Amino acid sequence: QQDPHYYIQAKKVVLYPENGYVVATNGKLHIKGSPFFVPVPVYILSSQHQKNLEPSYFNILPSIGRNRVEGTYIKSSFGYFINPSSSGLIHFGHTEKLGLFLGMSHNQTLSYRQCLFLRSRYSVFSNSIEGKLAYTLDLISAQHSPNQRGVLSFLDIGSARSTALPLARLSFAVQHREILNNTRVSFKPLLGIDLSYPLSTSHNIILDMQINAGDIFEEHDILNQTQYRSWRYRYYAHIHQERDIKSARIKSSLRYDGHWYTLAQTWQRLFAKVRFEPIRLPFAPFISYTKRLLAIGASPFRFEDQFSIQSDELGVGFLMNKGIFQFGSELHYNLEHHNLRCWDITLGFNGDCFNTAITWQTQKKSFIFQVKLMQ
Repeated sequence: QQDPHYYIQAKKVVLYPENGYVVATNGKLHIKGSPFFVPVPVYILSSQHQKNLEPSYFNILPSIGRNRVEGTYIKSSFGYFINPSSSGLIHFGHTEKLGLFLGMSHNQTLSYRQCLFLRSRYSVFSNSIEGKLAYTLDLISAQHSPNQRGVLSFLDIGSARSTALPLARLSFAVQHREILNNTRVSFKPLLGIDLSYPLSTSHNIILDMQINAGDIFEEHDILNQTQYRSWRYRYYAHIHQERDIKSARIKSSLRYDGHWYTLAQTWQRLFAKVRFEPIRLPFAPFISYTKRLLAIGASPFRFEDQFSIQSDELGVGFLMNKGIFQFGSELHYNLEHHNLRCWDITLGFNGDCFNTAITWQTQKKSFIFQVKLMQ
C-alpha cells in the first residue's frame, strides 16, 4: 500500500531465505493517524507456507479468553532476539482466578544439535514461581546450517518438531506445567524421545513416534492444591499420509497411544482415520471418519479422559469467507454414545491491516478472542 494503515520501522532486518522468515529487531510500530509509536523488540514476517509455525513472535496484540482453570484472562507477550542461537519471549497478563503474572521463555542453542529451553512464571496472587527447564539433543544431524537451526529453534520454541526429516530428538524436562483439557498438569521430570521418519517419500507417508516417562501431578482444585499423582510411561505412534486426488485432498492416518501407570494400570487406544477435503470450494468444507480398532483400560487422569476421542466418530466442518467476514464451525460426533465430543465455532472480521477472531468451544465452555496484524 502507498498509504498503509500501519508500518514497522526497524533498526536491523535479517533475512533467512531458506527458512522463509525476515526478522526485524528494535522496531517501532507506527499507526496511521497516531503521533505515538509502539516499541516492537522483535517482529517476524513469514512466508505463507510457514504460517503453521507462528508463535507469539508474529502477534504483538494481547489475546482475551476464558477457561475453567484460569477464568477470564488477558495475556500478551513480546519477543526478544539476541542472535539466531539465543532468543525468547516475555509473557505477562492477568487471569481471574490466579491474578497477575509475569514470565519468560528462553531458547538457547548450545551447539549444532543441542538446545536448552527455560520457562518461568511468577504469579502475584499465590506469590509462587513455576517453570520448566528442558534439554534437547538432535540424534540425527540436521540438514541445514547452524544459523538456520538456531532460527528454527526460537520460532518453534519449546517444541520437539523440526522441518527437517528424518528427525530423532532426545529431551529431558526437569519440570513442566501446562493446561491440558481444562486441567492444570505438572510433569516432574519428563524424559522423552521423539522420532519422525518418512516411510515413503514418493507416497508422502510419515511415521511420528514419541516415547516418554514422567511423574505427573494433576491439580483438581488450584486454590486448594488437591492433586492426583502417578508415574506414566507412554508410547505413541502415528502413521499419516496426505495426497491430492483430482479435486479432493485425502488425509489418512493410523494412531496408537499406549499409557502405563503406577499400580499396573494401563490405557491403550488404536484409531484409524480418514479425512476428505474438497479443493477449490469457497467455504473449505471437510468430513472425517474415525474408527476405534482397540480400547484397553482407562486413564486415572482427568486431562487424558475428558474431551478426548473414545469411540467411532464422525467429524464435519467448514470455514467460509464472505467479504470482510469469516465464519467457521467444526464438530465431532460420538457414534457410540450419540453425543457431541466437541463443537467449536469461529467468527472473524478481516480488516485492511488486521484480523479479528473469536472462537467459542462449546463443550469446554471456553472462548478465545484475538486480534492479529496482517503481514
